[in-house]
Amino acid sequence: MKEPLDILEEIYLEALIMVEEGKLEDISSEIKESINPFIDKIETDKSLVQLIVTTLLKKIVSPEQDIRLHMAKFEGGYSARVLDTVVTTRLFKKYFPKYANKETAFLTKATRTEIIWDFTNGLKLQLLDNQIATKKAELQHYKDVVSL
Repeated sequence: MKEPLDILEEIYLEALIMVEEGKLEDISSEIKESINPFIDKIETDKSLVQLIVTTLLKKIVSPEQDIRLHMAKFEGGYSARVLDTVVTTRLFKKYFPKYANKETAFLTKATRTEIIWDFTNGLKLQLLDNQIATKKAELQHYKDVVSL
């Protein structure tokens, strides 16, 4: 079985090939419209992009995991912070040093909140940008991944 860091790096390298080959059109406009506000605001809310990468990686590595339960203290939960520290932050430091968190994305006020990440409680997250705060409730594709 591949290690999570190897899996994430492989996905990143595949994405680079998609960009080089001009295959971004293969990604649905609905997904792009849902993700773009996070990318557009990466300068002020960089932890959210890393958080999304970490939780989607967890879903790839452990498809049965409910990724809304991002803390080990939740029944059936896992430590997203540990996965982020060990895997995602390392990848971001290697390929995106400008946007990498020093230790983990899970130390910001918004990401360390002890709530289950669903579309009701998620509205309670304290984010720097109102557009992102509104958009997080509209991530239908992300919601679909969570409920798999």
